Amino acid sequence: MTWTPKPAWQLNEMRYIFLILFCCVTVNADERYEVTQIATRYSMEEEVRLIDGTRADLLSESYAIEVDWSVKWAESIGQSLYYGVMTNRSPGIILIRKNDQTLESHDVYVGRCQRVCERHHILLWEAVEGNSDITQVYPLVEPVNPFKVGQ
Repeated sequence: MTWTPKPAWQLNEMRYIFLILFCCVTVNADERYEVTQIATRYSMEEEVRLIDGTRADLLSESYAIEVDWSVKWAESIGQSLYYGVMTNRSPGIILIRKNDQTLESHDVYVGRCQRVCERHHILLWEAVEGNSDITQVYPLVEPVNPFKVGQ
């Protein structure tokens, strides 16, 4: 059996596939790191597998909490509601601002999420990447204008 070199286009294709896979794993790992830091700080269970195979990011005695980047605010709403139903706990969301994200864009996403949280009685917190401190946003703070142009 002899080795035959691959054409250059196939090698480039493989490099792109590995790059995409690496980026996907890195993003997920960063989010899990944040979940672990918050869980440790506030004595919560993390990555709890539910009866249907889904995983709640954090569980406290009273809350099922979805942790996500603020840009993914819309996804976090459905997940928190679902995990709350599945665990018979109140839903909660922690939105994290990435270090390279502007405070202005983060506030817009948090404001959008807050409007929905108010309607559906979801507790909302925010945090900054790399810092396990969380700050309650709803029901304590006035909403940020979610209709800001350019976001």
